Amino acid sequence: MLSEIKLHSVDQKAAKIVKFIKTLRVEPFTFAMLFQFGLRALPSFLLIQDKICLQWYNTTYDYCRDLPSIQYETSGPGFYKTRILSDTIQMATYVSYVQLFPNLVCGLFVGAWIDQFNKGRKWLLIVFSVAEMMENLILIYLTYNFDATPYLNVFTTVPTLLLSGGQIGPRVAVTHYMTSTTPPKLLAIRFMIFELCLMLALPIGSALAGYIIVKDPAFFTGQTRNYAVIYILSFAVDFVCLLWLIVMVDERIAQQQQKVVEIKLEEQRNSGVANTRATDITGQTEKTVFPLKLLFSLKNAKSMLQIVLKKRPNKGRRQILLCILSLSILFGEQIALGSLNSQFIQRVYYWNPDYTAYISAIGMMIASTATMTTIPIMTRILNVWDIPLAIVGFSVNLVANFIKGCWLSENAYYLAMVVGCVGGMAAICTRSHIVKTIDRDEQGKMMAVMAVADTISPVIATTIFSQIFRVTVDKYPGVVFDVIGGLLLIPISSMVWIFLRTERQQSA
Repeated sequence: MLSEIKLHSVDQKAAKIVKFIKTLRVEPFTFAMLFQFGLRALPSFLLIQDKICLQWYNTTYDYCRDLPSIQYETSGPGFYKTRILSDTIQMATYVSYVQLFPNLVCGLFVGAWIDQFNKGRKWLLIVFSVAEMMENLILIYLTYNFDATPYLNVFTTVPTLLLSGGQIGPRVAVTHYMTSTTPPKLLAIRFMIFELCLMLALPIGSALAGYIIVKDPAFFTGQTRNYAVIYILSFAVDFVCLLWLIVMVDERIAQQQQKVVEIKLEEQRNSGVANTRATDITGQTEKTVFPLKLLFSLKNAKSMLQIVLKKRPNKGRRQILLCILSLSILFGEQIALGSLNSQFIQRVYYWNPDYTAYISAIGMMIASTATMTTIPIMTRILNVWDIPLAIVGFSVNLVANFIKGCWLSENAYYLAMVVGCVGGMAAICTRSHIVKTIDRDEQGKMMAVMAVADTISPVIATTIFSQIFRVTVDKYPGVVFDVIGGLLLIPISSMVWIFLRTERQQSA
């Protein structure tokens, strides 16, 4: 009899696991999209760099292809290297300028719109996939027409910006889908799966890009590297994502899952277990108002502002503002480093693109493994809460940047990879603290608020850091990392204040 009870219990747990796995509909899409972002990241910078090298400096194909390994000189062929790297960084700044306004508009409106019109999540992701396919077709054409001005590469993201608000729309849609269709007890597990997708897809894509880019150019003549294969493969990934969304992501099932979650939240609220509010998901607004009218309503932007400025217990409003500021600084410096890193490596270490891609992939794998093992151990076993872990995350990022900035050696880069391997805790734990501070029905708007902040900060960071790099690249190329490390003192101080404030509240 006892064995039958145990067997029945095991069957129930297995059924729950299978049921949970079936809800993971947007995670494969997320993995595929992040994979192709990793696949395109380094080649897109190199494509601009090679065009600048050929067209602006009238050099040869061999010179441009070998530029990463050419030693810096005060005269001769090596003298052009820092000029080309600086111009490439400047073009990356122009890309961020192009993306700013559409991302801002999308961030202001899309979060509240999705809260009201849940079916818009799937359509937004479908439109994004189509726009990504258009973007890859443009890149394929620019690879075919290699003599086209590099300024055209600045505008390759226009389809995704105009049709889906760049990366913000899909990001908010995926996050909203996850939070609204997942029971509270399983939400942490689902976010960990999402982070695993993020931390595995990017290095795999980066490593594959490094393998492909150094092969002999295929399909089109005139390429300095094997760009065409990269963008054709990326187009194929987008097409598969489109089919997946159409077939596998069913909003009717999502609505049923969402109702189950809301019922559980209502039960918790009535029993006093959780301080959450159930939201109306019956879709009354969707039936009476045309969805696009909801999208461009000024009430959306107003409601987002109210979410941020809303008074909360234990100075929760100030905590949220400090968390958003901290995440903005972190995200801004990460995007800026993504723009600068390849050029910094070429200037200081003279690595070829394939080795750069492999080392970057290894670094991301180390970081993902360290972060995904450290957080569960610290939070589940040792019961360490989010803010101390965030402080550690910001601190190791600071130290890693100082190491690369002050010690211009390959060994410094390897050491910084190890030291900064748990730096991912900064973003994860800070976001977790924000989610715990707000009500559940505010999550869509808050995600959009953070997306807006993440839109502005990279533009500011890329502009400032690119100019610092351009001025110091000849003699002091590591200064930009020292400046970035110094700025991280702001989020560290903010997290310490939140920690002390919360400790006092708990003691009282």
